[in-house]
Amino acid sequence: GLEYKWTFTDDQVREYNNIFYTTGETKVKFTITEANFDLSLKTANDETAAPAPVLTVNNVAQNIIWTQIDGTDKWETEITLTGNDDYVVELSYTDRSTNAMSTYTKEVHIDDVAPVFDVTYDNNEARNSNNYKADRVATIKVTEHNFKAEEVVLNVTAKDITGATVDISSKGYAEYAKNATNWTQDGDVWTLNTDGMKFDIDAIYNITLNYTDLAENAATEYATEFVLDKTIANADNVTIEYSTSIVDKVLETVTFGFYKGDVQVKVTVKDQTAGVEYFEITYTQADGKNNSNKATYTTEKLAAVQDATDKTVFTAEHTIKADARGTVSVNLIDKAGNTTGRSEQYVVVADT
Repeated sequence: GLEYKWTFTDDQVREYNNIFYTTGETKVKFTITEANFDLSLKTANDETAAPAPVLTVNNVAQNIIWTQIDGTDKWETEITLTGNDDYVVELSYTDRSTNAMSTYTKEVHIDDVAPVFDVTYDNNEARNSNNYKADRVATIKVTEHNFKAEEVVLNVTAKDITGATVDISSKGYAEYAKNATNWTQDGDVWTLNTDGMKFDIDAIYNITLNYTDLAENAATEYATEFVLDKTIANADNVTIEYSTSIVDKVLETVTFGFYKGDVQVKVTVKDQTAGVEYFEITYTQADGKNNSNKATYTTEKLAAVQDATDKTVFTAEHTIKADARGTVSVNLIDKAGNTTGRSEQYVVVADT
């Protein structure tokens, strides 16, 4: 009976779905076991001769030499495949007894080109380098000839400003990227459908993307971090504190605080994600007061100070000079650009 096998001399060859992948030149050895093996060709004068085995690569017949192994019924030959390409290798043979070997077909892909990532976002309006106040949708493209979605490794973690984990498990980014049905192909460019790549939960995101192709070429890792903060602080959560007054008086629901000398004003607010960038404290002078100090107290822009213990707490302090009478209002701007304000119905009366 007729037997055959083929082997690779390169141990780096990898098989997937009955296709062989490697990164460089590879040799393929073929062995036929056949008692009536004959390399001669049929001619009009010799009907008993059998055709020589036919070996083709991409439908091109190869000029090969078969060698008998130690006088046995085993015969072997070897071909070398060189250069990046998709090779289809076929072997067929019929012996003297007209026993035909089924045409033996294998695919070999040589690929030494590393995959390339192209990651873009629809929202690129960042504040402070990487802070965003609106949803972001990522488009991920991989340029790769031998692509397998299951080997895409997308890792997305989310934390708040304290380092605590933000639950984004419902998004399923990693699983979405590994699902072949979520990718579309255009030649060697594969694009992940954007339906599952929306970032819409407030968090500090850390994203890494890795991929190794079927020939085991590895892409350069893609890594990024950005902050998504869509939440505007509630004005009721903004507190304004003053230094201790000599006396407070209420007149028609308005509180007047009387001070001797300068007045210290402290503003406090909590922010879970981006953090507060700065406060604007505005002092509005009451009518009838000496206008010479009005410009001094109009608006002060103060950098926010993060609490060393509770990372969600931000404060700023300001001094209202003596010889003042008016009200204080506060506007805060977080690092993503969200803003909120609070006005006080508290009249500061500061005398020298």
